[in-house]
Amino acid sequence: MGTPEAGAGSMKATIKIISALIAFSAAFPSTASAENCGAIPFGPERRACAMREHPAMFEAKFGQCRQLARKRGDTSHTQTGAGGMKEFIQDCMHGKQR
Repeated sequence: MGTPEAGAGSMKATIKIISALIAFSAAFPSTASAENCGAIPFGPERRACAMREHPAMFEAKFGQCRQLARKRGDTSHTQTGAGGMKEFIQDCMHGKQR
């Protein structure tokens, strides 16, 4: 089988190679780690995926919809108790301003 020193040297080389591969893979994340939201069917899962991938875009849109609702004079509740502002913001986020 060889000398014990040769086995120890081989083991150190193997550990160095494995360590380098782990460091390399952590430094360059694969494209598999990014979600492909377009491949998910329309619905709450796809929306949640898009929110995870682009949180700043959703915050900006939410802020615009809230500002538009306030300009319209919507409040958190209508006279009947239904959520006027909430419903408008939800519709606005879906692109359905009334």
